[in-house]
Amino acid sequence: MNPYLSVVLLGIVAILEIGLQPHLGYMGATPDFMLLSVSMWSLVQGPLEGVFWALVGGFLLSIFSGGPVGILAFGMIPAALLAGLGQTRFFGGWLHLPVVVTFFAYITYGLTVFLLLRLTGWPGDLIPAIQYQMLPNAIYSAILSPILYPFFRWLHYQTVGERLEFPR
Repeated sequence: MNPYLSVVLLGIVAILEIGLQPHLGYMGATPDFMLLSVSMWSLVQGPLEGVFWALVGGFLLSIFSGGPVGILAFGMIPAALLAGLGQTRFFGGWLHLPVVVTFFAYITYGLTVFLLLRLTGWPGDLIPAIQYQMLPNAIYSAILSPILYPFFRWLHYQTVGERLEFPR
């Protein structure tokens, strides 16, 4: 995909996340639209473009949210690489792939961000962070992934021009 178009699209996702995320909470869980976008694009396009989306999207979120610059971007890189593994032919025909990829990408992202924040001196305990934030948000985002995955397949077709088919 054209990198300029990617930046515009990720800017829109960042603004939507900052504006909508607080209003879409359910029982303490909130969806992470940027990580969903990065995961779905990595799944469709591969880990290299996923890492680009992770860096750009994470930096945009850092700028718009006022959080520590770079933490979110570097937290999304391992998640994008993990999600990009799903693009291989081995997993390509698995229908539950977006749900599983999103769940584990979110856990990877949460653990990476937690580690980076702890290394920079932020306080926090791992077990409550997993129990009350990472797991509920990972489940919420995983539930949304089958809804968003067809959009990213369509976007891939519109920008790259090749149809994605599940192998038989």
